[in-house]
Amino acid sequence: MSTPRACHVVEAEPGQWFAIVALDEGDYDFEEFEIFGPRSTSDAVLAAMNCSNPGGFEEFAHAEATDAHRAMIAKGRRPGRRNFGFYPKF
Repeated sequence: MSTPRACHVVEAEPGQWFAIVALDEGDYDFEEFEIFGPRSTSDAVLAAMNCSNPGGFEEFAHAEATDAHRAMIAKGRRPGRRNFGFYPKF
């Protein structure tokens, strides 16, 4: 099943791919989001998502990843935040 949620697949560091998925349908500003990853490829992180299909995605290779993407990934991976099956190793 597909839902109209924003999804960016981002290579934050070489070989570290994350999916940033908006929690609410129609939220294309990522006011609230969940993080999936890291995985070694964009395909692997998409396959590992344990949520419904966000209805499409935009992909950003490492050179295209923005500071905003990296900040969302860091925020989503902080200790104590639910990370939907992919817990950070600290």
